[in-house]
Amino acid sequence: MVVPALVYLSFNDGLSSYVGWGIPMATDIAFSLGVLSILGSRVPKALKVFLSALAIVDDLGAIIVIAVFYGQMPGIARIVGVVVILIGMWAANRLGVKPIGVYLLGGAGLWLLMLHSGVHPTIAGVLTAIMIPSAPEGESSPGERLRHVLAPIAASVCVPLFVLANGGVRLAGLPIREIVFHPIALGSGLGLFIGKFVGILGGTWLAVILRVGRLPDRIGWTHVAGVGGLGGIGFTVSFFVTQLAFQDPESVDIAKLGIVAGSFASAVLGLALLSWASYRKRAG
Repeated sequence: MVVPALVYLSFNDGLSSYVGWGIPMATDIAFSLGVLSILGSRVPKALKVFLSALAIVDDLGAIIVIAVFYGQMPGIARIVGVVVILIGMWAANRLGVKPIGVYLLGGAGLWLLMLHSGVHPTIAGVLTAIMIPSAPEGESSPGERLRHVLAPIAASVCVPLFVLANGGVRLAGLPIREIVFHPIALGSGLGLFIGKFVGILGGTWLAVILRVGRLPDRIGWTHVAGVGGLGGIGFTVSFFVTQLAFQDPESVDIAKLGIVAGSFASAVLGLALLSWASYRKRAG
């Protein structure tokens, strides 16, 4: 996540547009997994798990960035209220309280307090999800039941509506050369295309070298590079950060163009590398 932000800042250093440094930080889990599914069974299952985990952590990190850097100074009284609710939800979790309504009510309270405290309220959803009881795989839990209800709605309604409402780009009156080489467009697009690729591939290599982790069986560095490419698909969260970072419509539209271009190039790169890895494996 750091490398894409640095790529963006390298194009916007000293400019007022530096505030958009958070735009290329997160991977869009729905779109990246959707593109990965094009290859079907040719992609090892471990690679799908890796990309899913990567995108989830990216989104959590981006939400923290939004809450800390794209909010206002928090109101102390409301933050105290947030802490009290969180302690209550944690206690309910530890005591084994199962009714999901208890946690949803607490989550609604968190959202209202954060909305008026200066902290971006999206983090309320993350904190609520953490507090809802879970269970080992194969066992039923409030969190698992809620996920089964919300996942289809999020995937088939919320995400498409968000992209449809926020994906439009208005370029009337702007010379195409000025748009393409604008620091915001370059920072957003190359932050996703180059920054995510270098960050994911370099971070994985460093983890293996330091023996923090190892590559799963049947996974090679070309696979990791392919995931690094797909990691540059950043539609929804990148659009969201854009709306928070910029107030003028022109900057928003230029950033969106960079996001679309960078995400498209990343998808092509990721598919090409993963197809090559699959071909080499069959040929070998």
